[in-house]
Amino acid sequence: MNMNKNYQTEGITNSLNDYVMGADELTCLIDEVAGLIAEEKGHNVPYCESMDVSYLPLIIDIAGDAETKDILDDYDASEENLLGDLRFLARNGRVLPESLAEADFETFRAYAKEHKDELFREIQEIFEDYRKCYGNEADDLEDNDEDEDERVRRENKETAYSTIDLMKKHGINFRFGWYQTGNDTITVTGVTKDLLGLSPQGAQITDAVIHLVIDYAYYTIQYDSDKGPFKAAGMFDGAKEGEITSEDVEYFLYSILHKRQPDFLTKLLAACDEAGRVPTYIRISTREYKPATGIDYIGS
Repeated sequence: MNMNKNYQTEGITNSLNDYVMGADELTCLIDEVAGLIAEEKGHNVPYCESMDVSYLPLIIDIAGDAETKDILDDYDASEENLLGDLRFLARNGRVLPESLAEADFETFRAYAKEHKDELFREIQEIFEDYRKCYGNEADDLEDNDEDEDERVRRENKETAYSTIDLMKKHGINFRFGWYQTGNDTITVTGVTKDLLGLSPQGAQITDAVIHLVIDYAYYTIQYDSDKGPFKAAGMFDGAKEGEITSEDVEYFLYSILHKRQPDFLTKLLAACDEAGRVPTYIRISTREYKPATGIDYIGS
């Protein structure tokens, strides 16, 4: 990774005023945005937009007073299926907190009711942003007078798409991938089982969450394996000369200090570097989180 570049990593969401839409108004907004996206993208709806249109209305419904049975009837789905959708959102930190990744259905309902205004505000913000991207306001971006905020938004989205598209070129084969520009997080799932390698105990590594501390040229990794979790850290290749010192080891206080950058991380960073994007977090997993849309991959 070129450590000499200066990157701007502004998010794409806008702050709202104090007004929070109710369930009916928010549902109408989602329907409107779904129509705008379908009109522009046809059968090639991007993954994040598709996921948000498909899954976020469920949060609105479980925050209401309807009986669980009535919600299941409305979706013509089992509790297990809807629970899988909610856990998927939580696992990837999309509106719902990651702490709910293994929660049961009624726990999700209780959380949604307790945090209704907060959740509705975030969903409203997401779809207001989509409406700006896909509605009449998006046409204004073609004008030479495009304002700075909209220019940054458009460039963020373009580089995010490019990062995901370049991953396979750099040797990362995956099932799903997306880039959340709001918090500069890449998520890649369904990678080949051998990509992440083995733990020091010889266990197959299944997941890794990487925090890239670009300004200080180091990274930390939380690994999961079939023999349990462990932590690692290291310096970016080329960030300093010579072996990592004993002072580095004392500073990091992690289970493993990488003497060289892991191969899979080198490939990911090569894709990011070519796209001109530097993420803050990378989540990569051998598991296949398959959404109902069946869309292969996207950047957002």
